[in-house]
Amino acid sequence: ELSEDDRKRRELAKSAYSNLALVDEQKDPKQGIKWAKKGLQQAPGDIKLYYRLSKCHLAAKQYEEAKEVAIDGLNYEGGDILKSLVSRAELEMKRAFQREKAMYQRMFA
Repeated sequence: ELSEDDRKRRELAKSAYSNLALVDEQKDPKQGIKWAKKGLQQAPGDIKLYYRLSKCHLAAKQYEEAKEVAIDGLNYEGGDILKSLVSRAELEMKRAFQREKAMYQRMFA
């Protein structure tokens, strides 16, 4: 039997998942970040929420945040699914740096 607090947390986590599903359809990563963070407040250690939060940060081009969230999620059971997101975030950070460097080189050439 779950306590009243646990039931409320579970309902809030379910609400976060529902809202995340709507956000995915709307392609709004900033709203996804908001709902994934709310879900993690209610269900800390939920690997799926870490994964979704990291992917939303990637979609919002917030690569450092995506990497940090993925690394945080590695500490939990089943966190292995986040390893690829750590690598992807690092790759995207390098690509963004290279694009910025090329832009400055063109500007000052």
